[in-house]
Amino acid sequence: MGQSPAPDFAAALGAHGLGRLRRAAPTTLQVNVGKRCNQACQHCHVDAGPNRTEVMTDSVAERIVTLLEGHPSIEMLDVTGGAPELAPCFRMLVSRARRLGRRVIDRCNLTVLLEPGHEDLTTTAVVIAHPVASVLALLLLRARTAGKIGTMAATVFEPVSEQGKRGMDELHQQTVNLLSFTALPKEVFDEQVAFNMLGRFGESSSISLKNIENRIASHFEAIAGKSLPVPSLMLVQAPTFHAHTFSIYIQFEGEIDASALGKALSGDHVTILDPAEDGPSNVSAAGQGNVLVSVRPDARNAGGFWIWAAADNLKIAAMSAVECAATLSTMRPLGKVQ
Repeated sequence: MGQSPAPDFAAALGAHGLGRLRRAAPTTLQVNVGKRCNQACQHCHVDAGPNRTEVMTDSVAERIVTLLEGHPSIEMLDVTGGAPELAPCFRMLVSRARRLGRRVIDRCNLTVLLEPGHEDLTTTAVVIAHPVASVLALLLLRARTAGKIGTMAATVFEPVSEQGKRGMDELHQQTVNLLSFTALPKEVFDEQVAFNMLGRFGESSSISLKNIENRIASHFEAIAGKSLPVPSLMLVQAPTFHAHTFSIYIQFEGEIDASALGKALSGDHVTILDPAEDGPSNVSAAGQGNVLVSVRPDARNAGGFWIWAAADNLKIAAMSAVECAATLSTMRPLGKVQ
């Protein structure tokens, strides 16, 4: 079939009442500082990830600063990646641009701020609470409505997906290698995770369970405020891919009925399982937006209760992020990009 020729561009502009396009002075400079990222998202349009090595060199970053110095019309430096913060030139580039009076957009995924070595980075943006802090705060704040709490303690079993794709890949490969009697990869945990439980990682690991515990405690304080003290907490690395599981002990100062505690815990985002049902587990929690909970009284202490719970760590974090984004969208000024 014949095709009609494309219309003349200038004529098409004139037909819509638009004048000739003229180049104006640039006001925004966007730079991609590399493809390395702490996440490995399937939807990423640049295919960034932990194994990517492409990063901007210091010499190129210096040329960008020189460009900013020579073009005062550029008001905004827009820094993207990958996770821009993982590029060695990131801090220099941002600080030099700010000293020149330029505004800077850091297209941050926020989770990178929780990575080791980035404690110096601060933000006025919302940081998504650690999913363990969210679950503990949800359950314990509700539990206190059943009676005055004297003691709280929690042992939390951490899945390797908290370390992203690299953590899952290492557990998978360790499992395969153990069954084939070959050497284990230990780049992430520096210990055997497969078929094992760990209270700490190897000395060469860049991850620290103690640091994660501290972050959970900090986030719990931010959520609960002065309503509740931070519970005694122990984080254990489990050989599981997804979902946190929790063993929580609560000692009430007075005797209460188990049904009263169950009623206090139930509500949005929590499913109380009947004793006749299968208990909470990593498998049953996968893909669930609710925290699965079972409750039983302590056999020896009146007013003492054990809570066994499971929650999909990725789902909880994603739901928290969506709720934060929805709230922030109502606060963002309209008009010019802030």
